[in-house]
Amino acid sequence: MTKANSKRGKRNRRNGQVFEREVVQLFKELGHMDARRNLQSQGGRKVGNDIAEVPFNVECKHTSSVSLIPKAVKALEQCERDAKGELPCIVVTKRGSIDASKNSLVVMRWETFREIVK
Repeated sequence: MTKANSKRGKRNRRNGQVFEREVVQLFKELGHMDARRNLQSQGGRKVGNDIAEVPFNVECKHTSSVSLIPKAVKALEQCERDAKGELPCIVVTKRGSIDASKNSLVVMRWETFREIVK
């Protein structure tokens, strides 16, 4: 690993940790006062989700390179325009997936999620 890659990796981890702290704060604002970051590695192995003490298994992804994000945002904006008082969300799955119930993702804005959880 080059020195530049090492620095980039450290920066990415730090940015991910900052994002996890932000998500913890959002859950606390929803009343989950015990929400906290789950320390990821113990003895070199992953030990669970990113956020602990909430009623969800939360995995945080802070990225600018996932190709799904622009497509999801565009689809969600369309869904929001078409929503008539309903909570907008999109369901995404990979083309050719056999079992949509196991291979699909639900995407919504934090504000929508907050309305459901409150």
